[in-house]
Amino acid sequence: MSGRILLVSDDIAFLESIGPCCGRIGFTTIMTDNHSDAVSVIAHESPDLVVVDLESPCTHVESIFAFLVDNEPLSSTPILVVTGDRPSLLQSYQK
Repeated sequence: MSGRILLVSDDIAFLESIGPCCGRIGFTTIMTDNHSDAVSVIAHESPDLVVVDLESPCTHVESIFAFLVDNEPLSSTPILVVTGDRPSLLQSYQK
């Protein structure tokens, strides 16, 4: 496998555990702990997948979604949203 995965979380343990796992199966992993850097990486690196920690206060998931949707070449980029045990928070994003 190959491709680029962007991991966005302020949880360093999450980044340090998931990043190497992705690398071992052949992905290039880009990690950041905030939405500003994430948007910049998306714009310049065009990752194949964006993984966002929903509960991270620094990720501003909405701004990452909006950036992807508003930029046609990037609008088909898949986003995987991960979270802990707060189902009501996740349900607020489902439509």
